[in-house]
Amino acid sequence: MIEKKLEQLIEILLDKNEEMGARDDAAMNLRKYDHPLALESLLKIASTPDKDEEFLADVCGESIAKILLRTNHFDAKYLEKMIPTARREAIAVITENKPEWLKRN
Repeated sequence: MIEKKLEQLIEILLDKNEEMGARDDAAMNLRKYDHPLALESLLKIASTPDKDEEFLADVCGESIAKILLRTNHFDAKYLEKMIPTARREAIAVITENKPEWLKRN
């Protein structure tokens, strides 16, 4: 069963009718969760080419990288699915913390 707060954050992130500030906050707060649904929701935004949500995709890319770093689990499939701007954000965070992850892939 998923935690109520996690569920609320996911709903806010994915709701295109929510204000962008609330969605941005949700993306940043989701990085605190190691739940697969948090990663899946962040990746959904980070991999969707939508000019209106490009900034949000960047934040999601950064959040995904922070989750991967905290859990010490790198999987290149996340980077491969991201739109270029989100991928750059994720790579910047990973490069700063665990550059060896990028050298072996």
